[in-house]
Amino acid sequence: MRGLISILLLSISWVQGSAQEAYLRQVNTLGNEFYPNEPSTCIGKTDPSIRIAAANIDHYYRSADTGNVWDAMLMGSALGIWGDPVLHATPDGSVYYTHLSRTPGKEEHYGYIDRIVVQRSDNQGKTYTPGVGVGLNGDKQQDKPWMSSDDWSTRFKGNLYLTWTEFDKINDSKSKYKSRIRFSRSEGKDKGDVWSPAVTVSDVEGSSMDDDRSLEGATTAVDREGNIYCVWAGFNKLFFDRSTDGGKTWGTDKVIAEQKSGWVMEIDHVHRSNGMPFLLMDNSQGEHDGRLYVVHGDTSGKTGADVMFTYSDDRGKSWSTPRVVRGTADSTIANDQFLPNACIDQRTGELFVLYRDRSECPFNIFTHTTLASSTDGGETWKLTRLSREATAPRGEDLFSGDYIDLDAHDGHFSAVWTEYDRYSRVCAYSSYGESPTPQPRPKRLSYFVEKSRGRKDLFVYRDASVLWHVKTYRKRLFGGEKYLGINLFHEKNIGKTDIKFADPSTIYTRDEIPRGWRKRNYLVIFGEKDYATVHPLQ
Repeated sequence: MRGLISILLLSISWVQGSAQEAYLRQVNTLGNEFYPNEPSTCIGKTDPSIRIAAANIDHYYRSADTGNVWDAMLMGSALGIWGDPVLHATPDGSVYYTHLSRTPGKEEHYGYIDRIVVQRSDNQGKTYTPGVGVGLNGDKQQDKPWMSSDDWSTRFKGNLYLTWTEFDKINDSKSKYKSRIRFSRSEGKDKGDVWSPAVTVSDVEGSSMDDDRSLEGATTAVDREGNIYCVWAGFNKLFFDRSTDGGKTWGTDKVIAEQKSGWVMEIDHVHRSNGMPFLLMDNSQGEHDGRLYVVHGDTSGKTGADVMFTYSDDRGKSWSTPRVVRGTADSTIANDQFLPNACIDQRTGELFVLYRDRSECPFNIFTHTTLASSTDGGETWKLTRLSREATAPRGEDLFSGDYIDLDAHDGHFSAVWTEYDRYSRVCAYSSYGESPTPQPRPKRLSYFVEKSRGRKDLFVYRDASVLWHVKTYRKRLFGGEKYLGINLFHEKNIGKTDIKFADPSTIYTRDEIPRGWRKRNYLVIFGEKDYATVHPLQ
């Protein structure tokens, strides 16, 4: 859960296709005033042509033809919805939609997020139950849920497992307010309608400030014997615990890795990047059956922000030394890779990691979405760029979401992420039958700028059909920071095409730009390789 910012107009785009083709589809706005972020996705387990996605706060999308056509709607719940959507599909055909509550009558200091809400669909995501609350504990706040299920064991098959963070009073610095990791289960026969009283998994408590000192990002995984494993972040460490009795009791917490950056990672031009861990269990009965993986964000010290992973082949007793997913720890690429999420295709054992990637952008601002896949337990990785073009972040003063998501099942794959240019948009990529296919590299663009509808303070950069509202980026992306001066030119050039770029290495601060240029309303074009936006000077 994070604060959301209103925008005037919302555009949602889907990147979709099969292993042979991927393309962009526009979806009309639903009229919700909040821009979408924190998307989640799942693939139907009895019918993998079903693709489902959701995003903050209450956006919902469904495709019945492997991602070619999507229906969009707004979700509702008897207990309200305040975002953090998590979708999870089970082998019996059920789909679960988990999110934060917005309990009626409770408004002060996020008091309305007093429980986690679980809704179930019995018709492949067409409709859902009104929802039940999980974890209500007085006036404490319940945040950042994640769900898993036991799809294999004879003891607990069909059980659902839910983990989240409980805050005594979120964002309060008083030492008496704490955070902790909580857990609840729903037995198979109850199918998410009844949940056990919540228990605390973590042995130590964190702060209530929703920062690196808080305990957050708890995810679980289940093995074929029904053992439950849990991992979370806090105090610049990754913690691990397990339960052997279906979640009734838990063991002693174990630190399995240091997290130098903490889970609140500092990424340029991003409000906050979540480096929280995702825990996976390989139940494929393949070469690495029984292996636990943890994927998380961190800073290696050599290549900026990195996507890291570690694994255990002895049910969590010992762990490998964390490594960089894309193998760049000893390279010269210093750009950031961040906001990872991961999944396993339990039929093939193939491991997938989705993340935001600036490796193709020299100035470490514009960002692609990249998929790393491994068929040998993480020894080698195949990198696939899923996004068609690099996009700029929203800026450090606007929350852009704590996660992106992906799912894989029986050779089918689905990924969702958010991008921002003039409008916010949710993007989805779908493939089936083969590994995901990379998007083609865009050709070099020709640039031109034009005045927008007579407004003096707003200029528009256009390449093909993509529009950039520059007034937004003046304040949100570049305000008070260094300007990447690709070219300076006077407004007399407005409307001209094929503007010749200056040396890309030229860097100006606001104070270094000559006063005459500022007074005469010069524009600065900011760009990286083939991508650019414009910035009007005041």
